[in-house]
Amino acid sequence: MAYAGELKPGDPALARLRDAYLEAWTDRHDRATLREVAGLAMRVATVSRSLSWRRALRSTDPARAEYASAVPGWLEELFADGPV
Repeated sequence: MAYAGELKPGDPALARLRDAYLEAWTDRHDRATLREVAGLAMRVATVSRSLSWRRALRSTDPARAEYASAVPGWLEELFADGPV
């Protein structure tokens, strides 16, 4: 959502979106735990995206070379500040 909405990290709209998404589970879990787990999930998702790109780029098609930076790029996201 941050990318699609051109929102900067820390934008209050991102926190509101995250909290709205997590609302469905607040009857079973406290909000602090849900926010913590959501943050961890966003970090782990970068590894999944990197692996997906790696599989997609495993080809001899030279047209895919322009996307080679996607694999390390997503892994770099592990060390970046999260959007929320």
